[in-house]
Amino acid sequence: MSKKRCSILVADDDRLARWAAKERLSEQPNLLIDETDSAEEALAKVAAGHYDLVLLDIGFAGMGGVEALSRLLELKPALKVIMLTAEDSESITLECLKRGAFDYLCKPINLDAIEAAVLRAVAPLLASCDRGSAGAGAEYLQRFVGSSSASRRIREQIRRITASRVSTVLIQGESGTGKEIIAAAIHAGSDAPGPFITVNCAAVPSGLLESELFGHETGAFTDAKGQKKGLFELANRGTILLDEIGDMDLTLQAKLLRVIEQRNFRRVGGTADIAIEVRIIAATNADLAKAVAEGALRKDLFYRLNVIPVFVPPLRERREDIPPLVAHFVEQLNHELEAAVKSVSAGAMSLLCRYSWPGNARQLKNVLERIMVVETSDTVLVDHLPPEIRETEPAVDGPSFAVEAEEPPPVAIQLPPEGLSLESVERELIRQALLRAEGNITRASALVGLHRDTLRYRARKFGLISE
Repeated sequence: MSKKRCSILVADDDRLARWAAKERLSEQPNLLIDETDSAEEALAKVAAGHYDLVLLDIGFAGMGGVEALSRLLELKPALKVIMLTAEDSESITLECLKRGAFDYLCKPINLDAIEAAVLRAVAPLLASCDRGSAGAGAEYLQRFVGSSSASRRIREQIRRITASRVSTVLIQGESGTGKEIIAAAIHAGSDAPGPFITVNCAAVPSGLLESELFGHETGAFTDAKGQKKGLFELANRGTILLDEIGDMDLTLQAKLLRVIEQRNFRRVGGTADIAIEVRIIAATNADLAKAVAEGALRKDLFYRLNVIPVFVPPLRERREDIPPLVAHFVEQLNHELEAAVKSVSAGAMSLLCRYSWPGNARQLKNVLERIMVVETSDTVLVDHLPPEIRETEPAVDGPSFAVEAEEPPPVAIQLPPEGLSLESVERELIRQALLRAEGNITRASALVGLHRDTLRYRARKFGLISE
């Protein structure tokens, strides 16, 4: 069975609200987002194409949202519709639910609430697809682009995790390094039949996060007008990614620990235990060991999360990944933007490789996207780069690099007839790695595929460093 993606139609005459919802939902790799500004066009789109869910505003001029809801469900009875309204009226809420609405959200709408409601609605559809095929896993692995030893090591970790039955993984790395891509690859390569669901623990207010994760029973609190399944329940037999886990409050950390240890939980206001089988992937850009020392993170939770750690180095520590990332993003953006960029000049590539990229791969993609939207040339030039990148060092444009990703050539070492000393070869490789990394132990260790403590020990042994 092929990989499932759910199609969502955002129907709202508020351009800004429509754009914000589309941007947020587009971050989910399994969702395809379309939009319209009228109820009439929403009906035409649903009649002409396939949509799994519609986010429908009630307050349209002309045909109202309540009437549109009824007509949409007449066209496609299996369609799920989430109503959006600026009026918090119990009578309207009941009328929409009576006519078949899946959910009802009041404006101004929190984007996290929209995302959570959509994920709840499409979870059964995503759960029906085959995500455990080798092809799906390979496709997601290809999204973590890079030829550095660090990137190759991460891809190998992903393969080993997906082949195992490990239920808890911790991914650590700065923002923009690709932690969600790694989590999606782990899920896609596993044999889990359930969906891949993500939740940003820092974006959801702490008072709402428990309900989002575990759901609630009717009357559990003031606005709990009905029973709601939480994201853990929806992710059953699949994977849940808890992004920015370090921002979760201590009370909720204790409840999460119970889920990890006992594989069950209770909805807010509930009395029955609900058993689940789910792989929990936690991700963070924070130093969790420091958070434990400061009392912001439970020590026992940290130990349970840190069973299989995956560390993603920042882009500045794996600069050899920049050219293949540039090629990957240009190819991707050519498709998304209907652009035709064919190459990157030598000067531009030199500056891209020397810039420190505090926002990592996400920032690199944003820079390229801005260039490809604004500029008309089929070559990315030095003058196209933002000032903060151009000012890294003087550079002039020379021969261009074709934006086609290539596999790194195999290492070829020829043994001379008289033989050689392996120790001397090791010393020379470590010396070159330290030179290329400008003395940075972490970067040098990535270049030669050693743990940084191992490289530091050997560099001391060879007299290359004195610290």
